[in-house]
Amino acid sequence: MRQMVNGRMVDVPLEHDGSVDSDTLREVAAIPKNRTLVQQLPTGENLIVNPGERILINPRDYFRDIPDHVRGKRKSSNEHP
Repeated sequence: MRQMVNGRMVDVPLEHDGSVDSDTLREVAAIPKNRTLVQQLPTGENLIVNPGERILINPRDYFRDIPDHVRGKRKSSNEHP
C-alpha cells in the first residue's frame, strides 16, 4: 500500500489486518531513530507512535517525524538504544 509520509508516498508492506509495525514504517520512510514518528488523523489529531507499535493504516492518515527532544534534551520516554 502507498502511504504519505513526510510529504512523499512510500510503499508500506501491510499485514493481513491492514496494520504495519512502526519500525517497518520508519525503515521504508527512512526516518532516523533520533526522530519521533507522528500519525496525523483526518480529524487533525496527532498521535505519537512508539517504537515497535502496530499501526492500523488508513489511506487518509498522514505520517511525519518530529525532533526527539524538548528544549535541547531528549525525551526519556522515547529514547532509543
